[in-house]
Amino acid sequence: MNPAPLTLRLTLDSDWGAATGTGIAGGLDDVIEKEPGDSGLPLLRATILTGILREQAANAARALDGPDRHAWQSLAQTLFGTSEHPRLISLSDAPITVSTREGGDHRPTHTVIGVSIDEATGTAKEDFLRLVERAGKGSGEATITFLTEGLDRSPITWDSQQREDARLLLALAAQLITAVGSDRTSGDGACRALIVDDGTPLDRDWCASHVKRLLDDGVARDPQAPSPTRGQPVVLSAARQAGPSACETTATATLTIRLDTPLVSYEVPYSNEVRSLDFLRGTVLLPWVHSRLRHAFPSSDLVRDAVVTGMLRVSDATPVVGGVRGLPVPLVLSRDKRSGDSAAQLELWNRLHSQEPTGVHVPMRSGYIFDRIEGDAEVALGAPALVGRQSTAIQASTGAAATGQLFMVRALPAGVVLQAEVSLSAALHEIVDDQLSALLSRPARLGSRRLSGTYGTATCSLGPVLEATAPAPSGSAPEDFTIWCLSDVILRSPRLGTAGGVGPLLDALGGGLPLTLVPDPDAEGTDPRYAVGLRHRRVDGWSAASQQPRASRIAIQAGTTLRIAAQDAARNEELAQRLSRLQRQGIGHLREQGYGRIAVGHHLLADDGAGARIRARRLRQCDFTGEGSRS
Repeated sequence: MNPAPLTLRLTLDSDWGAATGTGIAGGLDDVIEKEPGDSGLPLLRATILTGILREQAANAARALDGPDRHAWQSLAQTLFGTSEHPRLISLSDAPITVSTREGGDHRPTHTVIGVSIDEATGTAKEDFLRLVERAGKGSGEATITFLTEGLDRSPITWDSQQREDARLLLALAAQLITAVGSDRTSGDGACRALIVDDGTPLDRDWCASHVKRLLDDGVARDPQAPSPTRGQPVVLSAARQAGPSACETTATATLTIRLDTPLVSYEVPYSNEVRSLDFLRGTVLLPWVHSRLRHAFPSSDLVRDAVVTGMLRVSDATPVVGGVRGLPVPLVLSRDKRSGDSAAQLELWNRLHSQEPTGVHVPMRSGYIFDRIEGDAEVALGAPALVGRQSTAIQASTGAAATGQLFMVRALPAGVVLQAEVSLSAALHEIVDDQLSALLSRPARLGSRRLSGTYGTATCSLGPVLEATAPAPSGSAPEDFTIWCLSDVILRSPRLGTAGGVGPLLDALGGGLPLTLVPDPDAEGTDPRYAVGLRHRRVDGWSAASQQPRASRIAIQAGTTLRIAAQDAARNEELAQRLSRLQRQGIGHLREQGYGRIAVGHHLLADDGAGARIRARRLRQCDFTGEGSRS
C-alpha cells in the first residue's frame, strides 16, 4: 500500500526564526530563512523539523519501552534513519503565516536589537550591538511522507499496522515539542505541534487513549516497521545476446525537471562543505527512470535488464533558459581579459578558426552556452549560481549548537529548470510506449540529501517520443569534422587504467580508422589555430546500495572540442558515416548514464567568415530561477 501522508501542524506563540548564519552588510547581522518566490514567508526547514521530531520521538520511545526493552526505540531509529540505514519518513519545509502584530503591522519579519552583557560589570560590552531578524507569532504546516522507495530505489512496502505504529510514535513526539528555531534557550520559538491524519487531530486525548490501549497488559507490544525489498541476482534475458543492433536506441524524449526545492548534485565534499555540481548527472536520473518502469512492468525481463543491455539511456540534465537547453561551453572559446567577469556583452573567439589575438585572452572553462534564446540575435552564456545553506547539529541535552558540527550545503536553487534526454531501443519503446509519459511526468526526489525534505524535490514532465536521428554534420569543411563533447567521456587504456591525452579519444572516434588532428600539430609551419581544447576532471560518486563512495574515475571533461580528419582523405566519407552513428549512440564507457555524448559539426563552432567570433550576452541568476527583474 501507499500510506497516506500525515500533517504536522505548528503554532508559534512567540518571536522565532531559523537563522541562516548570514547577514546584510551595513544592516542585519543575522537574517532568517524565507520561502523563495514572491511570498517571502519565514520558513522552518524540513531538516530543523526532522531533528526536533527525531529527538522527541526518541524520548517517547524510551518511555514506551521502559528500562528493559528497546523495540520502540528501534522503531524511532528506523523511521528517522541511521548512518547505515536511510530514513523511512520525510518532512517538507513549513512556511509560516505570521499574524498581524499590534498596530496593524502586516510585515512577516521585524528587527530585534540585542547586546552582549559583561559578566563582571553587568553593563553592555563595547561593539557588541547586534541587529537580528525575527518573525512574529503565526502558524504553518509540514507534510510527513511515508517513503515507498529507499535511497537505492528499492521498494518499501507498508501495511496498515506499520503505519499505525509510526503514527502513534510521531503523534507522541509532536506533543512533546515546546520550541523550534534558533535562540530557543533565550525564550524564542515557543511552539505547539500537532499531528493531523486526514483531518483528524491526534491530540493529547487521542494519544492518551491509544497509549492506554497499547498498555492494557502492562507492557507495550513490539511495533512493526517496514524494510526495503532487496532484489535477488538474476540471469540476463536473451536480449543480451541479440547483438548490438537490437540494443541501439532508436527513440528519444525530453525530460524536463523543474526544481521545487534546492537540489544537491553530488560532488566530493571538501572539509565541512557539501558541494554540488551545476548540472544533474544521468547517473542520478537513470535509476529513477528505470525504477518507474520496473514498478509498472514488474514481470518484464526486458524492462528489468534495460540498463545493462543498453536499451535505456539517460543523458545529463543541464540548465534551460527560455526553452533553450544549455550546452557545456566549448573549451576552444576565449575572451578578452579586459572585458572582465561582469561585462553584460562578450565577444568570444573560436580558436579553432581564429587567428592569434593581439590582446591578452582568457579561456572559457565553465558555464553553458545557449543558442539564441527567445529570438535573440546572439547566443547567451552563463550558469546558475549555487545557493548555500549553513547548518549545525544541536546537542539534545542542552539545546545549544554542538561544537565542531557546523557545515555548509551548496545546491542548485529552487526554480531552475533542467532538461535531459531519455533514449530507448525499439523493443523497449514498444513495451512501455502507452505508459511512458504518465510514468515519468510526476513529482520526484532527486540528488543527494533528497530524503531530508529540504533538498531534491522536483516536478518532472516528459515530452513526446521522437525518432532518434543524428543530424548530418553542418558548418564543417568536407575534409574535416568538428567534435564537441556534450558530456564527460570515460575511456580506458589497454591496461584498463585511465586513458590520458588526446590519443585515446581519437582511437574511440575512429574505431580502427586512423585519424589526425586539424591542423596537424606535427606538421611543418606554425598555424595559430587550435586543433583541440581538452581538459580532464575527476568523477566521483556515491553508492546508495552499499552506502560507500564509488571508485574515482578520470574523465575527459564536457566541452572538450577538436577538429579531426581521416589520415587517408579518401576515407572521409566512411568517417562521416561513423561519426553520424556515434552522435546518436555516444562513445566510451557508461553511455547509459549520460557519458560519452558528442555533437559533430555543430553550427556554433563553424567558421562563418566573420573572424570566427561569437557575440554573446551574459545571463543573470534571474534568467535561471525566474525571480526578480532582468532589466
